[in-house]
Amino acid sequence: MLGATHHDIPLPTNYFARFHQKKCRLVQFETSYHPWIDNLISIMPEEPFPCFDGLGSDACLGGSEITPQFWTLWRKKQYKPFEKSYFHWYKTCFESLVRPEYHREIRALARKGVVAEIDRVKGNPNGLIYLGLRNFTRRAISLSTFGILGHNRPVRTPFLDHDFFEWSLTIPVTLKVQGKIYNQLFRNYTKETSAIPNTHQPADG
Repeated sequence: MLGATHHDIPLPTNYFARFHQKKCRLVQFETSYHPWIDNLISIMPEEPFPCFDGLGSDACLGGSEITPQFWTLWRKKQYKPFEKSYFHWYKTCFESLVRPEYHREIRALARKGVVAEIDRVKGNPNGLIYLGLRNFTRRAISLSTFGILGHNRPVRTPFLDHDFFEWSLTIPVTLKVQGKIYNQLFRNYTKETSAIPNTHQPADG
């Protein structure tokens, strides 16, 4: 986590985290997330119930999501319906982010991997945590490219908006480090000034 110190603090009480906290009956969240997550959580929308899945800020920022249906199916050991529900997310959410050809390939590769993972943790009451439910972060999109290359798939470029992707690569590192891009994005999103994450800022000295 880029040099983050380890924290063992109470979970935030706002709606963003409360959904998962209620389902897991958690009172503390042991992780290596930065204190600024608390502020970030407070400005996020309530839909569609994004929440922690045990990976801290990666899950928080990446849109990790656990639904009541997931918990019910897993506890009843209804793994086939669980698998169907899990992959429904690919159709409803992830598909809109990437090219159709790319989506088909990663869906096929992911299904093979996830089904094997489900088989591995069947019967474990904490299996949902091990699966890292729907934790499709920016890193996951990047790593999926390696999966496609490793399996000799013809599709290479994931993003529909190539111009935006190319533009994002041209942002000078100094701007990212100094938080200017973050500041603008957060202000546009929240319509107000908010504390900006300083994860990427170098230590003093």
